[in-house]
Amino acid sequence: MLNDELLLTRREIVVRGPITDQSANETVAKMLYLQHVNPTASITLHIHSPGGALTAGLAICDTMDIVRPAVHIRCHSIVFGVAAIIAAHG
Repeated sequence: MLNDELLLTRREIVVRGPITDQSANETVAKMLYLQHVNPTASITLHIHSPGGALTAGLAICDTMDIVRPAVHIRCHSIVFGVAAIIAAHG
């Protein structure tokens, strides 16, 4: 089992590296999938990022507002720029 698959079974998502449209799309898809699997269990979003594209980060924030499960944020090491906005939003 891949690391990302193992984390998904534990309802954890990791955002690492610069936040791009692609990484935001993957994060959004994972949050929507976890909501579909169990709409009441919380989701943990781990952030280790130097920032990135504002629009991509705001897509993650919007999805955090839309999904029913609570999204808990954990910051690791560096969280700058739009990653800090996501962390503050959670």
